[in-house]
Amino acid sequence: MTIPPVLRRSALRARRDTGFLAAGVLPHLALAPVWVWGVTFAVKTGNWATALPASVAPILLGVPVLTVPQRYRHRALLGVDIPAPAPVPEHRSWASTARWLSATSTSRQVGYHLLVGPLVAASELLVLATLIAGPAGATVHGWVWALPEKVRQGWSGHPKQLSCCTVGGLVLLCAAPWSAGAAARIESRPARSLLGPRRAERLQARVEHLAGSRTELVEAVDAERRRIERDLHDGISEALANVTKHARATRAQVTVRRVGTVLRVRVTDDGLGGADAAAGTGLSGLAKRVGSLDGAFHVSSPVGGPTTITAELPCAR
Repeated sequence: MTIPPVLRRSALRARRDTGFLAAGVLPHLALAPVWVWGVTFAVKTGNWATALPASVAPILLGVPVLTVPQRYRHRALLGVDIPAPAPVPEHRSWASTARWLSATSTSRQVGYHLLVGPLVAASELLVLATLIAGPAGATVHGWVWALPEKVRQGWSGHPKQLSCCTVGGLVLLCAAPWSAGAAARIESRPARSLLGPRRAERLQARVEHLAGSRTELVEAVDAERRRIERDLHDGISEALANVTKHARATRAQVTVRRVGTVLRVRVTDDGLGGADAAAGTGLSGLAKRVGSLDGAFHVSSPVGGPTTITAELPCAR
């Protein structure tokens, strides 16, 4: 029996979303005991001077550590990339620590782990509970009959309740993939906005990337221009030298034209003709140079002239 591709994709997506939610429960609840203890201790004793530093210090130390698995979880299971914050300066000092504490990114991460995290964990636990209650309710008749006889007799007198449990379990089982996907998508929104860079920072990074790409493009175009200029100069100078030395011409004409991605250079003279690039003359060196550039070299030189030398060089757009 083959499973339809649609059902297979839905099952894989549901498994991915369920794994994403399950992997987020512990990181989201990691700091909850700290601030609950701090508030409880301060309320009972009234000693806020002790409770505040004792709870704030582990929170500030734990926020960067907990942010790393959250970013990895979103990237590995949802394909959502949340960029990392700016690296911590190598030479730490009180001034750099103060700047890190006062940074907007730090306060947003603290808000995520202290306020958003517990709420998200509650929704994750709720979805995971439905994933357990759904199969349990749908198969209630089966596992009731698997109970010991004395216990089973207590359930046998409630057929309506068992039927309601079965129907409710089937409803939860059918809604489980949708609820897991919806919870995962909703959870990723505050994570991107609070754990990642702000919109202005993303735009700044984009501008810097485009500026770097533009610089590389300008350098590549400039290098290509210099190469073409060098090849044109050398090739035309070799061809004209051949005209002067061997052809006994009174006139020579040079044309340069671009055809698509090919730069075509043509040198024509009214000399004696009979030039042969394979005869070991200067034309053979010019042919090798053009060939090393993946170009094409042609010589048309009948006895009595005229002679036409054509070189075609690749020229990117």
